[in-house]
Formats: sequence, structure tokens, C-alpha cells
Amino acid sequence: MKIKFTTKQSFLLLIIIAFILSLSCAFYANHLINTFNDKNLIDVKEQQANLLNITSNSIDNKFGNIAKRINDYSSQISDGVLKPEKLGTIIYKDEVINDNNVLGAGIVFFDPQHKIKSQRLYWQFQNSGIVNLHNRKSVKPEHKLIEIIKNEPHHWSRPYYDDVLKQYIVSYTSVFYYPNSTQVAGVVVLDMDLDIIINLIARNIGEKFTSIVNNHDKYVYSNDTNRIVARSSLANPSNISNSVDQQIMEYNHKQTCYQVCHNVVKGETNNYVIYKQMINVPWLIFAKYSNDELKSLIRSTPNSAIMLWVGSLASCAICLVLIVLSLMVHRRNFLKVLWTGAASISIICLIGTIYVWNISRNLYFINYSNAITSNVKLQKLLKPYQDETKLKNIGDVLEVPTAVLIDSVEFLNAYNLQLTGTIMQNYPKEYNVTDGIKFNNSFDTKITKVSDISSPFYRTIIWTFQTKIRENFDYKHYPFNHGKIWLSISPFRSGSNLIFTPNFAYYNGLSDISANYGVNPDIIIPGWQIHGSYFSYSNDKSRMVDEIDSYDNVRLPSLVFNVLINSSISDAIITTIIPPIIIILILFVLLLTINKYRNRFIEFKVSGIISSCGGMLFTIVFTHVSLRNKLTSEIMYIEYIYLLMYVIVLLIPVNAFLFASNKYKHINYGNNIFFKLLFIPLLTSLVFIMTLFSFS
Repeated sequence: MKIKFTTKQSFLLLIIIAFILSLSCAFYANHLINTFNDKNLIDVKEQQANLLNITSNSIDNKFGNIAKRINDYSSQISDGVLKPEKLGTIIYKDEVINDNNVLGAGIVFFDPQHKIKSQRLYWQFQNSGIVNLHNRKSVKPEHKLIEIIKNEPHHWSRPYYDDVLKQYIVSYTSVFYYPNSTQVAGVVVLDMDLDIIINLIARNIGEKFTSIVNNHDKYVYSNDTNRIVARSSLANPSNISNSVDQQIMEYNHKQTCYQVCHNVVKGETNNYVIYKQMINVPWLIFAKYSNDELKSLIRSTPNSAIMLWVGSLASCAICLVLIVLSLMVHRRNFLKVLWTGAASISIICLIGTIYVWNISRNLYFINYSNAITSNVKLQKLLKPYQDETKLKNIGDVLEVPTAVLIDSVEFLNAYNLQLTGTIMQNYPKEYNVTDGIKFNNSFDTKITKVSDISSPFYRTIIWTFQTKIRENFDYKHYPFNHGKIWLSISPFRSGSNLIFTPNFAYYNGLSDISANYGVNPDIIIPGWQIHGSYFSYSNDKSRMVDEIDSYDNVRLPSLVFNVLINSSISDAIITTIIPPIIIILILFVLLLTINKYRNRFIEFKVSGIISSCGGMLFTIVFTHVSLRNKLTSEIMYIEYIYLLMYVIVLLIPVNAFLFASNKYKHINYGNNIFFKLLFIPLLTSLVFIMTLFSFS
């Protein structure tokens, strides 16, 4: 027995099938999005764990080697091999200990009653050499030093503020004994700038998420500087601002973790924690991330899956509207139902389109794989050039840490813009090279050296600049653009082996692109929003290198500072989207004037329709041509709307002519009701579909 379906039943069945397919697509797209995000989240966690491990090892090795050397020197003093007055000169020449973060070394002598003698020797490293300071005052009372060394002959202090040096320092103490005795004779002290820890953290994992606690549960370093200033301790509950830190320490005391451990916090679902116990130093390093902070480190988005998900949900909603309409076919006020359905479908498509516009700000359309986010990545990029210089025997690649701060950005036109800012560079003194910078993609550039300060290890040079650059912006998604301002920086002397590198310490780490490092927080770019910043390298075509006889040179890359920007959605809608909407609404009102019955207020004439559409066509063409004169790009998103408007402007006069000819029943039915009903829903549906394809 065959089942016969009426037209209504067939239509309803078709819509139900479409609804099921759309719902299935929505679930599938949601699965793709979750799978993509989960994979990226796992990758980010592995990446951060690797960076924490590298950071921990670098701190452990650095401080472990320093402690070993100081312990050796104190042992030599105990054995009488090394005279105390020679210690300063030896340490000053010791490359393992003496770097730009070591402030000085000293000796405190005790008498047999463990009282400090009046004589105290102290050597401090300065430009002129070693200065012998007597009776140097210290913030830390020296009687406390005696109490410490009774329990810990070799001790790392927590950071404390030194009133003489006017900075926070970390000290290491190692005792020495009277010959052939276990009686403490004194202690060797090494003072270091706290920056020695900050620099090692900044070069890889970054300071933003990281803390270090010693074996007494006291903060050695924290991303919250108040914990260092207040000398906070996890042992004092009043100083605990977050229970996560305390739980990490409790867990580590029970089972010491010498490899990177994670997810140990009880009752915490909004934090991801990784930590590791150092071997040579009694410190525990850990990093904490909220879910949002972890997501900010993900630099890609499943654009196609997101668009499929949005489109499927909108399709489900439209199918539900059509199902309701099909069930209300025989109602007496069915015409009102049709208008309600048309309005509902239009609103669904409009909401979907605006939603895509809004989320497009958080989608990634630029490849960030070349971003320099850690010293590990930097050294990996530099290795081919270092290998080439060694192969050609032309010396080492000389790295110059460079920091960029953009103070203002002004768009001169769609492609040219003016930048002002500051550049700070640290030239190691052993390089003995000529300083100077140039911008490779600029014109009308003014660079001024405003500061040149020498320290024992560096020449710190500060430049201010004002330059105009031409950027090759991609306006494919105009007016919802995603652009990149890039400033290419090279040494002024082309033939040198200098290469500029990011100054990780200045930015306290570069692992988080979305943190807008190197951009003045008060900067305002009308119509644009700053989305992030990062450093990268690009081929430096400005270096004068002989392409034929290239056996004695290396083409080094230029350092590029990138600022990510996207257009403001409110500005885009007001300046670019609203005018076409107004034109479309006028055309719709014009369409509603088509009527076979005379009206005392409205008179339908084909010639009037043609004349009005001709005026609208002129307006659309003028606007489109003006846009094309301003922007030269492949077909832009907004142009799809313009092309659609061209079709509408042509169809309305054709529809009016066919209606006036009175030859086509479907066109004349209900005073052109089909065309009027479908006009807005069909238009918004097409715009929605074009939006999905454009941003996928």
C-alpha cells in the first residue's frame, strides 16, 4: 500500500529532514571546535611545561654553579690556601660568578665567641675596578647572619631591599672555619641583583605567571611584587592571597617533584598549575594559569568549524519557523502569519550575521608561527646564521638586545601611517661596534639618540623616532579588518655581524602575544583596536651583501616588531554598514508601492520605479567606486553586499514591469505578495551566507 503525501505534508517532511541535518551539522561542528580547542590546550600546556623546565634548569644551573664556586673559595680559605684579601680580585675575574647582575662579594669575620669583629672587608664591582669598603652598612642585621649559618652553613637569602644600593638583592653565604677546626671563622657573602632571577624567568616562561618559593615557604620571586616587598610567607596564613600556592608547597613537601608536575590543586577547577623542585638550589618554581590565561596563549581558531556551527544553528531556527508556518496554513489570518514568518527569518539571519561580525574580533586570520616568544625559539631561529658564520670563519653573530615602545599611531591613509616611539638597546661592551639603527619599510624618518649610558657590561642606548611606513594591509574582510603594523629594524652598518634580538627582560617575558608588549597602554587608534604584539624576523634586503661573492658575509635577518590590530565593530557598522542598510530599506519601501489598486496617497508607476532605482544605482556605484579608489585589494566582504544591491536595483524595475504587464499570475498574485514577502528574508539570508563563507 502506497502512502500518498499532500503538498503540505511533503513540505513539512522536507523541512523536518532539513532540521535534523542542520542539527546534526551543529553537533558535528561543536565536536570539531571542542576537539580543536582541546588539542590546542594540550599543546599549550606541554609548551608551558617545557618552558618551565627550561627556566628551572637555567636558574638551577646558574645559581648552582655560583654556590659551588663560593663554597670552593670558602673551603680554600678554611684550608689556608686562599687569603681573604685576595678573594675580591679572584671573584672579579671569575666568569662563572661575575656578570652584570653580581653587585659585590664580601667577608665577615667572627671571633671565637661568634661576635662580629670590628674589621669587615667588602669588595664591590664598579667601572673603575674593585673598591675596598670598610664597615659597610647592610639592611640585614649581622647578628641574624650568625643565627642563619648555625642552621645553614650554605644559605640563599630571600630578596631584601638594600638601602645603600637602593635596590632589591639576593645574597648567598658560605662559612669558612679556623684551620683544623670546626669553629666558624667567618662567612663569604655574594650579593646579586634580583634582576638575575627576573632575567632568567623572562627569557622563557615569562614573569606573568611565575613564582619561586624557598624551602622555608618564603617567596624568592613572585609575579605579584607586593609579596616580595611585604616579604610574604606561605607559613603565615595572613599573607596568603591564594590557597593555590600553599597547596603546591604542601604537596611538594610530601613528595618532592624534580620533574615538571601539574594539576595538584584540590578543589581548584579554574587553575592549571605546573611546578618543579630545583636540585642545586632549595627553591620551588611554579606557574599558575587561569582558564582564560591558558586560552590567551592559543594563537589559532577553527574558523571554518565556528562558521559551520553558527550557520547550522541559524538553519535549525529557520526550519522551526517554517514548520510553524506549515502548520498554520489554513488559518484565516495566514497573510499575517507569513509576514511574521518572513520577519522571523530575517531577524534570525540578521542576528547570525551580527554575531559573526562580533566574534570575528577574536578569530585569528594571521599566522603567528614565526613569533619569538621565548629564548629557546630565538636561539633556534639564530642557529642557522651562527652555523654559517662559523663555517665561513667570519666571526660570531653579535646579539644586541632591543626593546621597542610604540607611543602613537596615526593613519595617513588606508596604507600609510605614522609611528612615534622609543627604542632601547644594550650593546655589550666587548663587541666594540658602531651603534645605529634604520627602518627598512619607512620614509620621512627621524631618529634621535637621546641617551647613551655605560655600565660595567653594557652601553645602553635609547633612541626616539618618528617615521612613516607603508603597510600592505589585507582588506579582504573590510570593514571588519584584521591587520598588522610591522616595523622592520636593522643595524645602520649593513656589513656588520650585528643582529638585533628581543629584550625579554624589558618586557618581563614575551610568551603572551595578547599582552600588547611594547605598546603604550594609553595609545588610541581611531577605528581600530590593538589585539596583541610580538617580535619576528624577516629577510633584510637592505643589507648591502654581494650576492655573487658571498663567501665572506652572511645575510642576517632584520628584527620586526608587529602590532596586531582589528577594526572596531561599532565604527565599522556606523561608517560602512548602515548606508547600504538605509538604501535597502528605501528599496523595500519602493517595492511596497507596487499595487494594482489606486490609492489617494500612493500611485504606482513603472516609470517612477525605474527613475527611483536609477538614482539608487548611481548612489551605490558612486559609493563603491569611492571605496575602490581608497582600497586596492581582492574582492572585499563589503563588496558582496554592493554586488547584491546591484542585483536588487535591477530586479525591482523588472518586477514592476512584469507586474504592470499583468501576464504572470505568480507575480500579480496578492499585489506582488511573493516578491514583497521574500525580499528581506532572501536578502538577509544571502548576506548571512556570504558572511559565513568570508570569515570561514
